[in-house]
Amino acid sequence: MIFGCAILDNEFLRCPGLWFFDVVGFVFERRNFLAFLLRVELMVDKLVSVICVNYYSGRLVWEIESLLSTCSFAQLIVVDNSGEFFPKLEATECIKSQGNIGFGRACNLGVEKAKGEFVLFLNPDASISVDGIAMLLNSAPKDGDNAIWGPVIIDASGAFSTLTKPGRLGLAYRRVALSLDSLPKNSFSAEYVSGACMMVKADYFRRLGGYSKDIFLYAEDLGLCTKVLEAGGSVYIDPQVRVSHLGGRSSAKVRDRLLRLLRSYNGHYCFLKKRMPMLASFFNALHLASGLRI
Repeated sequence: MIFGCAILDNEFLRCPGLWFFDVVGFVFERRNFLAFLLRVELMVDKLVSVICVNYYSGRLVWEIESLLSTCSFAQLIVVDNSGEFFPKLEATECIKSQGNIGFGRACNLGVEKAKGEFVLFLNPDASISVDGIAMLLNSAPKDGDNAIWGPVIIDASGAFSTLTKPGRLGLAYRRVALSLDSLPKNSFSAEYVSGACMMVKADYFRRLGGYSKDIFLYAEDLGLCTKVLEAGGSVYIDPQVRVSHLGGRSSAKVRDRLLRLLRSYNGHYCFLKKRMPMLASFFNALHLASGLRI
């Protein structure tokens, strides 16, 4: 360690002023040390309730439980939609839903038990560090009382994509891939933040009425973002926080994948049919469910 060596170096003993530069180098060369200092500050005045919906993905939820066991500023709430999950830690709050009630309704159920000022919705197959959670807390926008925000989410191919408006060929949305190297340094406005990792103030989420109860799975995040923007709120992406979301880790069977495609279409159609004619809803839902970047 540079700092330790400096103490034993006669030259540094003769020139104590050089110690300052050595300490600065030590700090800036070790980002984890800075993140640790950040976490200490956040532990004092902020609490986040991390809400995770389980559907036969207990092993992944246990990984999150283990991660958060070292995080004193987070409360873990698991909403069990499959009925087979049991927490390994006493601090974990486990809510047994009445069967598979879907993602949005399960999240709404979790928020009812949230003790934190902030809520982080986190998919079991999304990987975030404690440092990442701390950074999301620290990057809460100034208009956080009327905003939702999230990280850059990187998929299995290593790409980051989001939705913009309007789309091409008469579609309502366009899915675009953004270069990680070209992202701005500070948080930027967006049309959409993925529910795989999304942060919001708990009170604001409650005022919004939570996720739509009409959508079983998929598009509830797009619906929430739209609700926020239509109410005059803001949606942000923090490019300093990066989360990997492989997708499908929580349901890896072929049957589950086919069901996921069907539910994605149904969820997007349910969201869109309230905003456009039936035929337009059909084509737009098909486009969004396909994941094609058009």
